Amino acid sequence: MRKARQDFFSGLFFLAFGIYMYVYSFNIPNPIKIGVGAGFLPRLIGAVFVILSIILIVSTKIKMQKMLDSEDEQDTKNEINKKSVLLSIGALLIYVLLLKLVGFIIMSTLYLFFAFNLLSPKEERNLLLFAIISVVIPVSVYLLFVKGFDLILPSGILG
Repeated sequence: MRKARQDFFSGLFFLAFGIYMYVYSFNIPNPIKIGVGAGFLPRLIGAVFVILSIILIVSTKIKMQKMLDSEDEQDTKNEINKKSVLLSIGALLIYVLLLKLVGFIIMSTLYLFFAFNLLSPKEERNLLLFAIISVVIPVSVYLLFVKGFDLILPSGILG
């Protein structure tokens, strides 16, 4: 609920800022009378700020309403989320500690597979998809950085 309030007030702040920016962009002198002038970009950015902040405010109000409706369900989910967060932090620490010894590809594959399983709802788990993604992403990143950018990543036991 606290984050929702912060988002709501951030939206109000950026709405005011966007309106201010849009209005005062008309005061920027335009020496060129043909085409896009100096005030165009601030005016565009101000309009984008207004649009995005309205979207933020409306979506936050909807979230706040849903949060009030499902406060009881949230208490049980918080216990599960705390456990998942602690396990995820532990897995990340193990990843960092073993990265040089075991290697980037193997550790990243294991970490991603564990994280996918830990953070996805039980009814939506797809182990085959998680395994494929857990292998493809580290191998792709390794090839991109080692072959493409000529950087060194820990190869570990793969040498």
